[in-house]
Amino acid sequence: MPPKKTSAPTDAGIFSSYSSLSSLGAPITLEDYTRIYKGPLADALQFLAEHVVGRQAAANARASLFLAQEERAKSNLKQPDTTRSSGDKAVARLSSAKKSSTLYTSQLGDAEAKAHATRAQADGLQKKLDEKRRLLLLLQVLEAKQSLRTKRIEEMTRMIEDLRRENCQCWPVSEMGNRRPPMPSLVSTHFQITPFQNPPEMKPTEALSSRVSNTRDAVAGLHNYTIRLSRFLKSPAPGEGTFRLQRAIARRLGPGHPETAQALDQCILYARTLADQKLQPNLQTQSANIRELEAKTHSNQEKAQKLQKLADLSTALRLLCEHHVSSIADFTENASHPLRRSLQEESRLSKDHVDISRAAIASDNRLAKLSENPLSFLTLVTQACRMQGSVGARAILAEVERIIRHAHRRASLLDAGRLPRPAGVDPSLIDEYRSTTDAAHDRATKLLTRKAEKAVMGRSLASDVEALLRESRVALGLPTM
Repeated sequence: MPPKKTSAPTDAGIFSSYSSLSSLGAPITLEDYTRIYKGPLADALQFLAEHVVGRQAAANARASLFLAQEERAKSNLKQPDTTRSSGDKAVARLSSAKKSSTLYTSQLGDAEAKAHATRAQADGLQKKLDEKRRLLLLLQVLEAKQSLRTKRIEEMTRMIEDLRRENCQCWPVSEMGNRRPPMPSLVSTHFQITPFQNPPEMKPTEALSSRVSNTRDAVAGLHNYTIRLSRFLKSPAPGEGTFRLQRAIARRLGPGHPETAQALDQCILYARTLADQKLQPNLQTQSANIRELEAKTHSNQEKAQKLQKLADLSTALRLLCEHHVSSIADFTENASHPLRRSLQEESRLSKDHVDISRAAIASDNRLAKLSENPLSFLTLVTQACRMQGSVGARAILAEVERIIRHAHRRASLLDAGRLPRPAGVDPSLIDEYRSTTDAAHDRATKLLTRKAEKAVMGRSLASDVEALLRESRVALGLPTM
């Protein structure tokens, strides 16, 4: 790398740099400074003279910077910070950005939570609004159907009344003294209106099908009644048939024939006889049907009474079984443990008695065998005490005393372990127990009866609600359950 070229120093530059350094207290004369002010050293001296200041200038500069910092702290305007480096400024900006990010994140979370709550509330209100709208639509449809049914019934009633009045006005008493046959009644054998009765319990599908079938039967009955009424109104008058028959007889026998009236009377008499013969079997069949229905009704009533008696008996038996079960549970809980302990004690005592009896029998057998083979008294006592070998009289006496003491202790222990004979039960306690049991039984019976009535009422209400729900779903066009 070639050496850097420097400009030749001038007297003015030398003097100015010397003056600056001498004012700062440089220990050098002008001649020496001029002699060394050459080359790169001259540049270094010139740089020092330009940039190095004294204590007073440095103090003034520091004072100016301090005043500027205080003014900047008091001011709200953004100004460049000359005392901090770029790294400090970047770190400060980064920390400020982090704080801002944290604050904005928390504010965003709060806003999202509020928005979520508002959305959930809006969804709930929308669901309620949809339900209200569906309910309103259902009520409007039901109201329209009910109004239409009411109008139809009113119109049919008006038409029936008009037809009845027209029938009464159009057919007066005939010359023959016979009235027109009565108009067919709406209450016929095919369609009968019976008073409302409580329907038996049935399934929802059966209830819906029965309602549809009843409606279909009612419409069919009304249609049948209208057809019969129209046929009745279209039928000829009573006198018209007689007149036509008279004309036919006159054409057959000739006009002015003397037997025309007699033939007419005979034809009428024959027709009435045939009509009576046709009506008699119907009357007999109806009476037979009525008697059969009465017999069936009586039989059904008897069966219903028997079923009611069986139901009452089953209820009473169930309550009695519950009472016995509770009594058995009380007995098991309170009396079974003492009885078990007493039976165990008796079993132990009986076992000891059996052992004693067995030992006595064995000893009797042994004595019988000894009586068959007579031995000496000492040998018998030795065998009874189960002593072996040759023993003396003192040892035998000690063994016999020990056996007697042991038997005495055992007998006293058995006597002390026997239970005393139980005393008689007080009759007043039995009567009190029976009265308390009867009162509890009556109270339970009443409570169960009330609960059964409430259950029947609840089932009827549930069936009505289910029917209303099905009708509402049908009205809304929704699939039935």
